[in-house]
Amino acid sequence: MSYIKKADQKVLDAQLEKVEVSDSGALQFAITRLVLKFLSAGTDGALDATLRPRIHLAVGILATTQQELHRKVVMPYEQGEQLKHGDLYQEFVRKANLRTL
Repeated sequence: MSYIKKADQKVLDAQLEKVEVSDSGALQFAITRLVLKFLSAGTDGALDATLRPRIHLAVGILATTQQELHRKVVMPYEQGEQLKHGDLYQEFVRKANLRTL
């Protein structure tokens, strides 16, 4: 996660509170708009030599954000569900003699 100053977080949070994200389409639209805003920041709309590095940076940010969401939200959720319902892979891992942590 990219850590920013608390004051900057408050400003962004206040702005983002106004955004309604009620379904997956709205979420994708909002993310796309933010990325496009980031890509055009400081360019006055001109596609200059700094666009390519900004594209790569945006793709990297999206990838690490997805990984962090998976690590901090999806994995704990899945582990809780495995405790409730059993681990589907446990028998396979044991039979295959796979080494796990």
